Amino acid sequence: MISLQTIFENFCAYLDSKIKWAGKNRTKRGEITELVFKFFDEELSRNEGLIKTSPYMLIDAVWRYQRPSYTDESIQIALEHEISKRKTDDFLKEEIQRLIDIKAKYKIGIFFPPSEADEKNLKEGIEDKLKNSKYLSNPWEEYLFVFGRPTRQTGENVILFKAFQYSYDSSEYRNIKIEPLTEKVIKQKK
Repeated sequence: MISLQTIFENFCAYLDSKIKWAGKNRTKRGEITELVFKFFDEELSRNEGLIKTSPYMLIDAVWRYQRPSYTDESIQIALEHEISKRKTDDFLKEEIQRLIDIKAKYKIGIFFPPSEADEKNLKEGIEDKLKNSKYLSNPWEEYLFVFGRPTRQTGENVILFKAFQYSYDSSEYRNIKIEPLTEKVIKQKK
């Protein structure tokens, strides 16, 4: 069984000390993207039978089980990752809308908003979009949105990751349930 909370915790542990956000020898965006996809390839390979397709209908990657005779070929995990600096409205119209539109059990978005204000706006925009799109949803869908940004703690450059898990409450006409996960701080690569 897949746990979005476990994926978030393992994701942060995996990236710890592997990314340098600023200064000399800064990790390039493409390298960060490679690390993110490498993590998911390794993490999801533990779930026997999951097959990756990348890209899939403008979604960065999806994983599904190979179709035996007793199941369908539905998408288990859809992943969107974006590290470039873009306007919140662009994220909402593109990456977030794609995750809403695709039928998958687990939908994961990993984004790196440039500021705390951008992160707040993106989180509020995601929640509005999910609430306004509930008629498109299936009651079994779950979302994980991860936001990462550089900061300083105890005199060190670190990366703060915040994550929010969203699901629909089918007993109350699919009201959105929001569960903030424990924030994680990882060290930057030296």
